[in-house]
Amino acid sequence: IECSGSGNGDDNGDLDEDIGNIVAGDYRNWCQDDPRWNNNRLGTGDYTTIGENGCTSTSVAMAIAKSKVSTKLKNFNPATLVNWMNKNGGYIGYDANNNIINGNLFVWGKPAEIINGSYSSNRTEFIDKQGNELMTQGQAKKFIAGQLKNGLYPIVGVSRYGDCSEKQGRSGHWVLADRVQNGEIKILDPACYGGRNETLTTFNKICEVVVLGIK
Repeated sequence: IECSGSGNGDDNGDLDEDIGNIVAGDYRNWCQDDPRWNNNRLGTGDYTTIGENGCTSTSVAMAIAKSKVSTKLKNFNPATLVNWMNKNGGYIGYDANNNIINGNLFVWGKPAEIINGSYSSNRTEFIDKQGNELMTQGQAKKFIAGQLKNGLYPIVGVSRYGDCSEKQGRSGHWVLADRVQNGEIKILDPACYGGRNETLTTFNKICEVVVLGIK
């Protein structure tokens, strides 16, 4: 799974309404490749780290912190979230027969167990596993903007160079959609140590979104 870098994309969505504000907090500076935790192990499958494959986990951590909802973890950040997920079935894999085994795939519903409040996750695909568009990219951006308007937290799966098909790596990277400003969806990109991508236009394709409800 690829979780860093950038590509180029075309913004073909018309977003004429600013949505959301910058919610202050240390979380805005969290990066998966931060030296404080980039070498920490992630998952229960083949050895990998937060720095290598922690884009989803870091994006979820940023969403939870942005919500201002407290958690059961002391000093909540990407490292403490991943450590808890490692120990509590928060990462899985699948064998050739689709049976669940140890692995490094993020279990989206698991953070509900540490939230002092409510937590939900819902996935929507914009492009299927064969690379076929289920929504245009403009419709995808409007969908994400609508979730932000409803006070939700969209974690967006993007492809830098591919078409979102499994053959080309599906969603190779995940980012947190933060707000809409001046017609663009502003993001918090977890692959950011030394510089952060700021909009979805950085990427070639928006593949899917997992929308978190946290309150």
